[in-house]
Amino acid sequence: MTEHSGQADTAETLKRTLSEHSHQIQAQGSSVRSLHEQQRQTNQQLEQISSLLQHVLSTKDSPSPGGATEPLLSQQLPSGRDVTSPNLEKFSGEIRDCGGFLLQFGCFT
Repeated sequence: MTEHSGQADTAETLKRTLSEHSHQIQAQGSSVRSLHEQQRQTNQQLEQISSLLQHVLSTKDSPSPGGATEPLLSQQLPSGRDVTSPNLEKFSGEIRDCGGFLLQFGCFT
């Protein structure tokens, strides 16, 4: 009877191990399918970028019917807002002790 009990334990352990491996394989299969879909989307985006780049380069090299060339892609993109710097007071030449490098920016206000 001892051998029979040992075989049942071994069979049960083997079933559990196979079940765990099956779940791991299914999870990995799901991950592979997800990665495949992401790769497909990336390839589509690269195709679109390649087509756009080829179009831009071909229109840049060939003159338009009016004789002028197409503006570059950077000229077609909207520009950012204009940035202006604040009006600063002129430095008087006076050096003050502001307590070290990190605190010196408070001295100029």
